[in-house]
Amino acid sequence: MANLCNLTCHKINGVSQIHTNLLKNLVFKDFNEYFPHKIINITNGVSPRRWIHCANNGLADIYNKYLDGSDWLADLSLLRNLDPKITDSKFQEEWSDIKFQNKVRLTKFILKETEIEVSPYSMFDVIIKRFHEYFCRQSNADLYCS
Repeated sequence: MANLCNLTCHKINGVSQIHTNLLKNLVFKDFNEYFPHKIINITNGVSPRRWIHCANNGLADIYNKYLDGSDWLADLSLLRNLDPKITDSKFQEEWSDIKFQNKVRLTKFILKETEIEVSPYSMFDVIIKRFHEYFCRQSNADLYCS
């Protein structure tokens, strides 16, 4: 069925560079050799800068303040201009305050969803990753998939 779809569609979008490479070099390798310009990569997900802007307003506000505006939203490399602030105690305090406010938000969410009370002074290690079948075919995948 996938081969029929490949033949009849105009383009195939890999949604991420790793996904596109897997489609071109593994999943549809032969097809890609016959139609080398059909499998493309147009990322339609949320970029890190948009994620920060939408999901972490406090951090976005700090970036806006110390970078004199929101140009970093169009060019994430501008965050390098914050490097001199790493040792600035005022910047560190603001950064820490935002992190703590976000932890408070997370603990409130956990309490609401699970009725489990967690201290915002806890250390959090949150990783969300969905492993796809194709990921397990990559080299070194045995580190992640059994």
